[in-house]
Amino acid sequence: MIDILALIRSNPYIEASVIVILSFILAKLVLWFLTEVIEKSIKKRKAQYGSEFVVKIEHPAIILIILIGIQMALNKISPADVTYTRILRTLITIVVTYMFIGISNTLIKIWRGQHEKENVAFHEEVMPLMRSLSKIALSTTAIIIILQLWGVEVVTLITSLGILGVILGFAFKDTMGNIFGGISLIMDDSLHKKDIIELDTGERGEVVEINLRSTKIRTLDNNYLIIPNGLLSNSKFNNYAEPTTTYRITVDFSVAYGSDVDEVKEVVLGCLKRFKDILKFPARSVRFDKMADFSLNFKLFFFISNYKDMYQIKDDVTCAIYKALNENGIEIPFPTRTIYTKKSKNVSNKKSNSRKKKTNKK
Repeated sequence: MIDILALIRSNPYIEASVIVILSFILAKLVLWFLTEVIEKSIKKRKAQYGSEFVVKIEHPAIILIILIGIQMALNKISPADVTYTRILRTLITIVVTYMFIGISNTLIKIWRGQHEKENVAFHEEVMPLMRSLSKIALSTTAIIIILQLWGVEVVTLITSLGILGVILGFAFKDTMGNIFGGISLIMDDSLHKKDIIELDTGERGEVVEINLRSTKIRTLDNNYLIIPNGLLSNSKFNNYAEPTTTYRITVDFSVAYGSDVDEVKEVVLGCLKRFKDILKFPARSVRFDKMADFSLNFKLFFFISNYKDMYQIKDDVTCAIYKALNENGIEIPFPTRTIYTKKSKNVSNKKSNSRKKKTNKK
């Protein structure tokens, strides 16, 4: 045994070959341990994200073991050669960065699952943002390490990039404003996907997608309205989903003069009893709003639990009010106008003159 070890150490090529073979064997053992022992143990315990950690780690770990073995073998053959050392360390840095990006994505997913378990509001739009930021941070760190491995002056390069960043910041000011506007909308928790919002310009629709640059809204005409986040974050809009999904509906109706006001209120409130979607609290109410030119105007107020049903429920209630008023003999007015005619003085004078002429002839 001692003779074999001495023979291996006496020849650097044999020693390098043994190191490479051992690294492949070690990589195979690590793969077996991760898949057959750890992953099966995780499945038995029904850990939700444990297997994902194993998947993210197993292949990069095997590649790292092999690369480290190759570097150690090459050091035995030619320890003074720096080029291949830099190449191997560059590859190792890339593999480690790839592994940490996968781990960070899994951690972000675990964080999201924790929010869902605790019933805490969570923006789906935060997920791609956090993935992108973690990927950029880890990739930038890897690039700096690689540049240092190859002898590049990183401080000078960062200073140059800083000046270039200021120039690009002025050039892409609107784009950056939209990106930060999207981040502020997400962080302020002011709107979510599937919320119905109304802009200060009057457009109304459902939020379909919130990106870093823009927000996509599906209007009531089934068209897409794409608004830059910089503009949306600096404008007023009404979110019907906040603070709750409860929504008040107002229905205007009129009856003819001479109608019993108390009977009108009783009839209209009575027709709401068959609607299960209308809340009993806050209380429903009918208010005598105005004595108009040809009608008595009323307003019906009631609340529903889900604002997305407001159009259908308002239509159903309006139809029910119309039928209830007709069934109870309460007249629904329409515009009327009374015209009074008056004879002009010229016409009356002509008639009187003609009468005088007739008497004179006689």
